[in-house]
Amino acid sequence: MSRDSRGWGGCSYARLVDGTRGCTVFDTAIGPCGIAWNEHGVDRVQLPDGDRKTTTARIRSFAASRPELSSTSRRIPSFVRDATRRLKAHLGGRLDALADVPVDLRSATPFATAVYDALRRTAPGEVLSYGELAHAAGRPKAARAVGRAMATNPVPLLVPCHRVLASDRSLH
Repeated sequence: MSRDSRGWGGCSYARLVDGTRGCTVFDTAIGPCGIAWNEHGVDRVQLPDGDRKTTTARIRSFAASRPELSSTSRRIPSFVRDATRRLKAHLGGRLDALADVPVDLRSATPFATAVYDALRRTAPGEVLSYGELAHAAGRPKAARAVGRAMATNPVPLLVPCHRVLASDRSLH
């Protein structure tokens, strides 16, 4: 897949009448990652999935249904440029909470959104259990439902599901 001179490539992006939508793939210390966005914020982060081709295919499959106003409109919004720069730095070892990166969680259930919002307030280096996160989200007995929300997190790292552990602080 060819990349343009700025290094942004792999997906098409376009400025639409109602805002900006698109996706791109970018290199990080752990491999190529993908990001998709719309006028409300980042709505998908794809962690490395084998190679660049597979990662690109995954993020494109998510963003494929987005209408394109013009294939020559290649302006990536500043909030996406900032998010990719910060994700690269974070994955390179410079910890960043990323909590102020705008995300679009409208496709999530109200409970999952409450879980994601609570989790975004967890600082880098801190961990919490599924039960603690359920409590923080207002449903103290819903630890299993928190697990489901973590499994379906559309924006890993921006919603840091890797900070959630079992009650005994082990990985399962």
